[in-house]
Amino acid sequence: MKLIRNRIKIITGKIGFPSILLFLFLNISGYSYAQWETEDDSFSEEDSSEFNNDSESFDEGDNFSSFGGDGEEKKVKKNPPKPFIRHKVPYDSMRKMIFYDTIVEDWDCEFCSEDSLFNRADRYFDETYGKKDYKRFTLNKKANGIIELHVKKPFLVKLSDNATNIPGDIEFDLVVRIKEARYKVQAGSFILVAAPKGLGKDYVNTYMEHFITTKKGVHMADLYLKSLDVDVQDLINGLIKSMKEPYQPDEDDW
Repeated sequence: MKLIRNRIKIITGKIGFPSILLFLFLNISGYSYAQWETEDDSFSEEDSSEFNNDSESFDEGDNFSSFGGDGEEKKVKKNPPKPFIRHKVPYDSMRKMIFYDTIVEDWDCEFCSEDSLFNRADRYFDETYGKKDYKRFTLNKKANGIIELHVKKPFLVKLSDNATNIPGDIEFDLVVRIKEARYKVQAGSFILVAAPKGLGKDYVNTYMEHFITTKKGVHMADLYLKSLDVDVQDLINGLIKSMKEPYQPDEDDW
């Protein structure tokens, strides 16, 4: 021990005690710095790998970007609603009214004289309107190949495939002009006659042209126009079918 102490004193005397302290301080600080750097590197590698994995799953799952450029949610574009198309009925711009004008010609018909066609039309209207209480007409003229009627009947409005409604009676004028092998059917002046509501006593008359221009209740107005169109077309088609059938006089027609 004395020998070791003597050597330390000799070294200390030659080098100097302050130099020895500086040497020890540099060695200890270098070791601690190396240890701290090693621990920090291991931490950054593990943490960066976890962060990268999380960011990848975040981008793939939610369609977001860390820079915000693609970070907005993708909105599904919806098709705009289709515009509502009103049902069109025959409209006479000169008369400013709903007007049906149909001409039928059949030059190959052997029994289509003016008198024969007139009798067929007369019978058709009598069977269609005259023999039913809820369908009636007023005969304005029946001569010289012209039949003029004022028809009044319940107005049946089809709301859906399984539902109907009767808001009132429909009145209109019907004219049939007959010549040999041809005839013309005209219908116009359509009026909806609604019964009084509540304690009212007056019937409400509405021209059917109102349902073409109205901006209120357009869907119901369209159903009114469709029902009117179907009703008049059925009337005209029924007349055309009856006019094609050979006239068979009754026993009293002699």
